[in-house]
Amino acid sequence: MSIGPVFNVGKSTVIEAVQDVVGALYELKDEYIHFPETVAETAASTQTFRDLSRLPNIVGAIDGTHIRINTPHESAVDYFSRYQQHDFGIQAVADGNMLFLDSSAGYPGSMHDARILRNSILYQRAEQGDILTGLVVEVDGQIGPYLFGNSASRRQQGTGLKYSLTASYRVLGSK
Repeated sequence: MSIGPVFNVGKSTVIEAVQDVVGALYELKDEYIHFPETVAETAASTQTFRDLSRLPNIVGAIDGTHIRINTPHESAVDYFSRYQQHDFGIQAVADGNMLFLDSSAGYPGSMHDARILRNSILYQRAEQGDILTGLVVEVDGQIGPYLFGNSASRRQQGTGLKYSLTASYRVLGSK
């Protein structure tokens, strides 16, 4: 069902309203979506996972998804994904309370999740040591703050971001 007929408005009015709402939400994003930067913020974020997991020092859970789009007129092949559709990729990080800590969107659908991660500001900030710093936990070795994700989030050779756990789940964390 289309929203236009429900409210007795034309397609262009709906498009304009949606663009206004998305624009307003985008302007507010930095006020509500904030990745922990200080040791105190990082510790508070790890606290949100304590009741959810026996794994220590998880700052956030990272994953990606694809949003289906109409076939673009330019660079259509770049937006054709492994799902046999045209889409774009989104990466997001949430804390244990399911609040977003970071998001990155607009990548062509053909781009793999690991490449989206490597091209994100989040990744650059982790590599520079600006985030995922703080308390180190001793569990058969030292474990610093990290992001929990699937195998697409695992370390690429030479990045300095740590990973371990099992074959199907990896962690991304500080140096």
